[in-house]
Amino acid sequence: MTIEKLQFSLPAVFTIGPDNNLASLKKYALLLSGKPGRQGSSSHTSGNYVQDIVKGIIEGETRVIVSGMTMEEIFKERQLFKQHVIDNVQKELDQFGLRM
Repeated sequence: MTIEKLQFSLPAVFTIGPDNNLASLKKYALLLSGKPGRQGSSSHTSGNYVQDIVKGIIEGETRVIVSGMTMEEIFKERQLFKQHVIDNVQKELDQFGLRM
């Protein structure tokens, strides 16, 4: 929802995977193992769990950015908007050893 309270759908495709350094690979392995903070959540497979986390990050960060913009700004400044989304999402993905 924009600053003007206009709702819109934003289709997007992201390619995300583990970063290529030892520290990130360890974080990613822990994420896949389900050990950090996953007690009692055996209803998800590791892939779905990771996908849910990534989807939540993307949606959350996009909402934060969009809520401070007008619809006109979003479309006029597409590249800037896109870069803000990428930067914010990547900051969150870093904690899980993931790279966009």
